[in-house]
This record gives sequence, structure tokens and C-alpha cells, in this order.
Amino acid sequence: MHANNLTLLKQINIFSTTTGCANGHVMCCFDFHDSKIPVNFITKYEPTSSECPKAGVVFTTQKGVYICTHPSFKWVWNAIDRIDQCMVESST
Repeated sequence: MHANNLTLLKQINIFSTTTGCANGHVMCCFDFHDSKIPVNFITKYEPTSSECPKAGVVFTTQKGVYICTHPSFKWVWNAIDRIDQCMVESST
């Protein structure tokens, strides 16, 4: 994927960071990227807070782009499993 495509992804996926009382910043997704993202572009992921109106998973790419995805997509869980596996392998 080219840099222009990643910039477009950043613009398509709207998220908001708000200040929560106890937790500091809370990241919420309001729009979701539905196309599969190559796992080798993803450096980490984080589920959205339970304080958000919609559940989501935020992937961070190697270039620092945040991409909101919906947890009901099978490819999202496959990517999460792969990232977790890579993290375990790199820690041993």
C-alpha cells in the first residue's frame, strides 16, 4: 500500500479522543474501515473503551496511522491473533 493510500485511510476513519474522569484519554471510533489491512503494516492494536458508543478495534500502522475497524469482521480477529503471535515469538 502506498503512502497516499495510508493517508486516505487516516482521513476515512474518524475517531475521537476524549478525556474520561478516571482513565485519562478514551479513543472512540465512529466510522470503520472494512477492507482488510495487511498484518505486516500493523504494529499494534487497542480495543476501544467500553465508554464509547460503538465497539471497535484501533490498529496502529508502522507510519503511526490509526485505523478504526469493527470487531465483527473476521479479518480483524485474524490480524489480532497474528499480532499476538508475533509479540509472543519476539519476547522469547
